[in-house]
Amino acid sequence: MKKLLKLGIFLVCLLLVLVVAGTLIVGAYANQIAKKAIEQGGTYALGVDTKVNDVKLGLLSGEFGLNGLDVANPAGAGYTSPHFLGLGHAEVKVDYSALQQPVVKLPRLALDAIDVSLEKRGGKANYQTILDNLKKLESGSSPTPQPQPSGSEKKFVIQDLSITNVTIHVDMLDAGGLSQVAKLTIPLDKIQLSNVGQTGTGVQGTGVTMKELVSIVVQAVLGAATQKAGDILPGELLSDLQGQLGQLSGLKDLPMQVTGDLKNVVDNLGKDVGKKAEEAAKDVGKKIEDVTKGVGDALKNPFGGDKKKEDKK
Repeated sequence: MKKLLKLGIFLVCLLLVLVVAGTLIVGAYANQIAKKAIEQGGTYALGVDTKVNDVKLGLLSGEFGLNGLDVANPAGAGYTSPHFLGLGHAEVKVDYSALQQPVVKLPRLALDAIDVSLEKRGGKANYQTILDNLKKLESGSSPTPQPQPSGSEKKFVIQDLSITNVTIHVDMLDAGGLSQVAKLTIPLDKIQLSNVGQTGTGVQGTGVTMKELVSIVVQAVLGAATQKAGDILPGELLSDLQGQLGQLSGLKDLPMQVTGDLKNVVDNLGKDVGKKAEEAAKDVGKKIEDVTKGVGDALKNPFGGDKKKEDKK
C-alpha cells in the first residue's frame, strides 16, 4: 500500500514537472513567434529594419511584455541619429482564451518611452521614406521588397492605446535657410487613442493587423508632434509633415488626445532659437542695408568715378 502511495506521489510530481516544462517550452516558442511577428510587421510596414530585443508572453497570466524595439533609419543617406524610432517598453494583459479568437480584443495596450528622430541629410528626410511606405501599405501595394508576413495575420481591437513619455528630436541642420537653427528636442507626455480597430476609416470593427498597428502608432506620434508642438517646429518641417500625414487615413475618424504642457520647453527653446533667428535676421538686414546703400550711391553717381573729384570740378 505504501509503495503504491509513493508511486502515486511520484507520478503526480512527474506529471507536474512535465506540465511546467511543457509550459516553459511552449512559452519560449510563443515568445519567439510573437517577436518574429512584430519584427516582420514593422519591417514590412515601414520599409526599414525593425528589431525587438525581448518579448515575454505569459500564457497562464495573460500578460505580454516587450522590451526594446528599434526602427532603423533608411539606409544610404548618412543619417546620424541612432534610429528613426525606439520603444522602451510595451505591456498588455489579455485572457488566453481571447488569443484564440480571429480578432483579439485588448482592453489596454501601453507603450512607454518612445524616442523619435526627424532628420534631414542631403536633401532627404528620414520620415519621408517611412511615410512613403505607409502610403503604399494603405493603397494595398507592397511597401518594400520584403516579403509580406506569411499565413493569416491576427487582428486586434484595442479599447485604450496609451503612448507615454515621447521624445522627438528634430535635426534639420541640412535643410538650409533659417532651418539652420532648427535642432530641437520636444517632449510629449501622453498620446491616447481609443477603439483602435473598432472605429476609423477602413476598419469598422474588423480589427487591425500588426503592420497596420505599427502604421497607426507612427502616424499618431508624428501627428501629435504637429498638433502639440506646431508653434516651435520649423515651418518647413511642420508644413511637410502635415501634408504627408494628410495623405494617410490611419488616424481619420480615430479619437486621439495629446496631453502635456510645452510652455517651459517653448520658453527655453525660444531663447536659444530666438537668439539665433535674431542673429540671422540682423545678418540679412545688414546685407539688405549694404545693397540699398550701394543702389543709392549708384543713383547719385550713375556714371561712376570719384564723386568728390567731380564736385571739385
